[in-house]
Amino acid sequence: MEFLEDSDVADFINYMTMVITGKIRMVSSYYHAQARMDFNFGSLSDAYNNYWYRTRSLDNLTITSFHDSKVVLDSIKKRLRIATDESSASRAAKDLMKWGGTFRGNSKEIDAMGDSGGFLRYISSAKAYFGSANPDREIFNKLQIRSNAGFTKIHSLIMDDFIIYDSRVAAALGMLIVKFCVDKEIGSIPKSLELCWLSGTMGKHLRNPSFPQRYIFPEFNPRGKKTETEKIRYHTQHFMHAESNCKANWILVKALEKAGEFSGFEGQEALRAVEAALFTVGYDLAETYKR
Repeated sequence: MEFLEDSDVADFINYMTMVITGKIRMVSSYYHAQARMDFNFGSLSDAYNNYWYRTRSLDNLTITSFHDSKVVLDSIKKRLRIATDESSASRAAKDLMKWGGTFRGNSKEIDAMGDSGGFLRYISSAKAYFGSANPDREIFNKLQIRSNAGFTKIHSLIMDDFIIYDSRVAAALGMLIVKFCVDKEIGSIPKSLELCWLSGTMGKHLRNPSFPQRYIFPEFNPRGKKTETEKIRYHTQHFMHAESNCKANWILVKALEKAGEFSGFEGQEALRAVEAALFTVGYDLAETYKR
């Protein structure tokens, strides 16, 4: 794959391998308002062990642990992969959006596809598109692929080796790219590592990993799609997110292959655990960037 042959990407994969194995420390901290406690990490494994995300189980019970969320995701994953009709597929996708806090807006997109008998077709198109070694912009537009903090969750369950690329994961991965550049004395973000960050749900939390005046990442913020100009921007932004998601997948999969395991997990489970650790780190970068 051409992307993985890029020298900067190869160097960062080696760097991420050492982050995953704990050979490179990753110090991060913040106060979590919902959990009402301070979080402090010295490594990616620390972050995984301190995963906390308050949501609802499929039985509508409050859950916060990685294990409980994994039970939810495994159940929805099975439903999405065996669905043979629009109703069951869309219900599974909507349950996923509820779990991930991305129901609003995305559920309407799912309904719009289902009304024309197209959500199952969308799943098939997305699997074909993201299964390509070189996702193409023209094909992306032709297949009308969506890619944002909501649809990345669907893609992560219908595909193998695919992470949820939301604002928190993007923030943490961007921060590690900045750390890599600083440690290696690279003056700016290499073009191949310019992954987008997501501004839509950050509120008061710092989730823009850009280091002012020097290390700048593109922002994902598609806004509306009423006018033709807005529609063009909308699709351009969604492609940027999809491209960043794919690059993140390829980097982490290759780094995990080199690392062998993460916190006792291997293969697909290790990738989900690394994603969870990045999600934990990316809650708020403010204190981390003060160091």
